Amino acid sequence: TINEEDHQLAIRRFKNNSKIKHIYGVGVDMNKFSPIDVDIKVKNRGLLGYSIDDFILIYAAELNDNKNQEFLIDVMKKLDGYNDDVKLLLVGTGKKINDYKLMVEKYELSDRVIFTGYRNDVNQLFQISDVCVATSIREGLGLNIIEAMACSKPVIATQNRGHNELIDHGANGFLIKNGDIEGFKHAIEHLKNNKEKRENMGRYSMLKAEKYSLDNVRVSMETIYRDVNRSV
Repeated sequence: TINEEDHQLAIRRFKNNSKIKHIYGVGVDMNKFSPIDVDIKVKNRGLLGYSIDDFILIYAAELNDNKNQEFLIDVMKKLDGYNDDVKLLLVGTGKKINDYKLMVEKYELSDRVIFTGYRNDVNQLFQISDVCVATSIREGLGLNIIEAMACSKPVIATQNRGHNELIDHGANGFLIKNGDIEGFKHAIEHLKNNKEKRENMGRYSMLKAEKYSLDNVRVSMETIYRDVNRSV
């Protein structure tokens, strides 16, 4: 299992089974996903077409109903008018992309909600962003969040078993009830207006992400395979 809620559920449901293990996901390459200093951030923002004055939110996920980008676009609409420097990067593709693009056009947010499409430089997009956001209805763990945490980013996310595992509310980000547009909006504004809070949360994120590293997960999996081999 890859989160504690599922781990405890498995123990209750399959208590007669001899082996139930909790591992920390599939592992994140900490050499690829890591923080960058301010000068490189400014340079890379310019290369990617963004200003140092932009406040960049990033959500890297398939564009579908479960990932719930519609909710996030509604949040951006709420921010419209006096937070024009807030930009949202929706990284990925999916069956809902045309619906979401129509929503963005209807709300006149095309200059602030950017559909990046599929990218092979997601690590760089995390590095130039200010806050990771995630609005999944259901989530097992959330590799995108771990990658952002490894890049020293605070996270604002909806409550579910995967997000609850990764975010310590108030320490490395905020957990918001699904559907609470105002709550999500206020969390964004709070971090936007509190640079020191963002930095402190980012450091906590980076430290917490270490246990989800590729090296850590490999050790866990090797131990499991060795145990299985001994028992057969």
